[in-house]
Amino acid sequence: SPWRRSVSSACSSEKNSASQLEASVQAEITALECEQRTLIEAMYAFIAQLDHGVEAATLLCSSEFTSVLGQLADLQQRQRTFLSSPTSKQIREQYPAMLQQSRTLIELLDVVTARRQDSQQE
Repeated sequence: SPWRRSVSSACSSEKNSASQLEASVQAEITALECEQRTLIEAMYAFIAQLDHGVEAATLLCSSEFTSVLGQLADLQQRQRTFLSSPTSKQIREQYPAMLQQSRTLIELLDVVTARRQDSQQE
């Protein structure tokens, strides 16, 4: 499937900078990035299910999908908190993967929900 991509399963990373963020903030962001990767994998799994004939309406109404949406909303809120903090610039510089993975999640959500629209038009 064209939507298959390799997503790193490593859930830890070293960030070196002359002006380090507090260790607790680093740990929270690293955990957030790990959770993002987990949700990206879940979105790819949903796309695979749709590719294998699962009805979009069934998938979108499933408890699994609803759970992932809730987790995604929580991640987005936590990210917003980081990005509205006084250390926002430093976070953006040291954790570009957090922003990229956030964009990827929204793009994948769009792909999954677009399948519902496509199936309604048929």
